[in-house]
Amino acid sequence: MVIVLFVSIFISLCLYIPSSGGQGVYFPFNLVMVGIYGIAIIMLWRSSNKRRVVNPQPFIKLGYLLLLLPWLVSVQRSPGVIILLLAGVALWLLSRVSIRAGSKKKILQAIFVLALVECAIGLIQTFLPNLALHWFEYNWLRNQGRPFGIFQQVNLFGSFLATGMGCGFLLLVQEKRALLRRSYVCGLCLMAFILMLNQSRTGQLGAILIIILLALLFTFQEPSRVLASISPMLVCALAGVWVVHHITVNVDGQLYTLGRDYSASTHIRMNILKVTWQMIMDKPWMGWGYGAFSAQFTRYMAAHPELNPGHLGGWIPHPHNELLFAWFQGGVIAFSGVVLLVLGWLKNMVVALQKGKLAAGYSLLIIPLGVHLNLEYPFYQSFFHLGVFVLLLRLGMVESAVNWESVERYKTGKIGSLVATVSAVVLVGYSAIGLYTNAQLTHYERVGLADFPATLPWYFYTQPRRAEFDSMVALLVDYNVTHQEADLSRFMVWSAQWIKRNTDTNVLLSRIMIMRYRGDIRGAQEMQHLYDVIKSPVQQGPRG
Repeated sequence: MVIVLFVSIFISLCLYIPSSGGQGVYFPFNLVMVGIYGIAIIMLWRSSNKRRVVNPQPFIKLGYLLLLLPWLVSVQRSPGVIILLLAGVALWLLSRVSIRAGSKKKILQAIFVLALVECAIGLIQTFLPNLALHWFEYNWLRNQGRPFGIFQQVNLFGSFLATGMGCGFLLLVQEKRALLRRSYVCGLCLMAFILMLNQSRTGQLGAILIIILLALLFTFQEPSRVLASISPMLVCALAGVWVVHHITVNVDGQLYTLGRDYSASTHIRMNILKVTWQMIMDKPWMGWGYGAFSAQFTRYMAAHPELNPGHLGGWIPHPHNELLFAWFQGGVIAFSGVVLLVLGWLKNMVVALQKGKLAAGYSLLIIPLGVHLNLEYPFYQSFFHLGVFVLLLRLGMVESAVNWESVERYKTGKIGSLVATVSAVVLVGYSAIGLYTNAQLTHYERVGLADFPATLPWYFYTQPRRAEFDSMVALLVDYNVTHQEADLSRFMVWSAQWIKRNTDTNVLLSRIMIMRYRGDIRGAQEMQHLYDVIKSPVQQGPRG
């Protein structure tokens, strides 16, 4: 069963499924992972013990509940809480499964191999743009040659490589066989090189932190091995930096370098954090509610021009910091939940350090993904990253001293088996139907929504927001052919509700044009003001 699970994940990390991008269940890679997690539930259930096998986790349990419950009340407006719920169930099941030393090592090896697979894809995307376009629909110019693997987002790619480097380094310091040690060093060097090509500061920071901390942990125990591995990694990282700034790639007959400018991105992110903090201070106790950050953020900027956030590039669904995001949405309750989760991890790290350096090393492995949470969008962009995070969190928990022969396993009773089986079937079924829906919607979107069905098929509701958006845009397409005023009226009613919870410049532009056409000058001016706030030019501060 474990082999089937690994092979499924391996294949999903190699094969690109055509889509229009997106996040959560609107991204087909995540739908594949939903099905794989359905299989994992059955496997975990069959392996579960009647009692937990790890040390008590009061901080993590309480923090999880404080983060979950306020969000769960708003599940209709923000269904992403279902993923958080499933992650909690997965951690609960994992806490009842004994993971011995050999199994832990195999898990790290699996993550390391998967990271190497993404490195291979990254090399293709950077240096073979025509092949990457054919295999992965990778647009070299749009991404400036920065590889994103199968994840469709450069920082997700960078954070996973950083996690793979942490796993590989911990495997290296344990390994006694020379051939495997050399293999780990070669893999780590490749990841360091690709991470420089990727140019994700989040991934680079995560990699630096985990490698330094693990090196400090094991330097006195294995000084020669640590130094012998870090030196070539550093050389390969510097080689990657040199390639970024000096090597050109031929794209459609033109030569381009890989280097990019970070100043605008840094300025924008700092201003997003500044505005988010100001909004939190306006409603620190109860928060602003769930599921409408983008629209609330934009309207707040429009009402407070003195904050001067500069150009934001459109839709801002997240402030690039999970702690602030939780506080913004759920108030002090959700904020306390995140703080308790962090304290729970720190407690696990202290307990692991008391047990030994190897146990402490396992507790450190979530650092790259933790950095990602606080500098980038959360894991709804990649359910795979969430699964790896939960798994590594469990590996960092010290198991209780238990006589395993006396631990009773869950009996495969009717109720328990039924719940596990139904849950798995629902997840696998949803995954399959969602992937079919993605294929259908992607097709319609790529042909300009021509012949889009007036009545949505039932399976489109596996991706409700995307289907709703497409159906309303299809009204404008139909209007251009039939000139039926009813199409515009329906679009205006729908879009008025849409922009209350979402920021979409194309929807705003369509509303502006229709309002002007209908003589609603005041309404058009209000929409234009919102549009100008989003699309205003960058207001750069002094560089230092």
